[in-house]
Amino acid sequence: MANGGLDTMSLCEQKSALQDLTMSQPSFGIRLVNKYIPFVMKFIILLALLPIFTGAVQKCCTDKQFTAILGEPNQIVKGNFQFTTLAEDFTSKLIATETYSFSPGNSSTKLVRVVQDFNQKKMFVIFDSTSTCTAKDLTYDMPSNCVPDDAEFIGQSYMGFAPNQVNISAFKWKFAGTADLLIMFNDNCVPVVESISGVVGSDPVDKTYTFTNYNTGISDRSVFNIPAYCTQ
Repeated sequence: MANGGLDTMSLCEQKSALQDLTMSQPSFGIRLVNKYIPFVMKFIILLALLPIFTGAVQKCCTDKQFTAILGEPNQIVKGNFQFTTLAEDFTSKLIATETYSFSPGNSSTKLVRVVQDFNQKKMFVIFDSTSTCTAKDLTYDMPSNCVPDDAEFIGQSYMGFAPNQVNISAFKWKFAGTADLLIMFNDNCVPVVESISGVVGSDPVDKTYTFTNYNTGISDRSVFNIPAYCTQ
């Protein structure tokens, strides 16, 4: 297919691409990479222009296990679009993402898989196509699947148009000590938009994601598998 897959890259090129793709990766709270701050500002400005209601809103909890697709604005690398699948298991303290590249008319190519194991306090960046792997220590805990008690309620608004509009409630709180985390949920406590900015560990972060294809449970747990060739 067109440029963008890592399966034909040298190990050196992979490491360079890795810096762009995964300066760190998610949890309900952390999806690191960087760039595209203008979209964050545009989204916040758009939200500010919508009717905001600031009554008392009950804090909620997401599912303890779920999958979703993360969307990122302007995520184009070497002419190809990218998307990321997400699996979060708060019971087992595991998070996995798989980032794919695709171009119109072509099948998708998996670029990288990232597994965060909060039991081992390790993050594994895995290139399945070339059987290479990098391990990194996690310096933060996996957050709860619930909005914390000290979270600040920002307000309520909606996305879309009646009768198909989606009501959203926005909360902000600190993540990993210093980063600001803003998450917008629908009425069922499904995350709709997530924005994180600041420093997580030693990595600067400014990122916004949208959630689509949300499903309760994790049907394919192989996304959490750590190959034997990974350095631990």
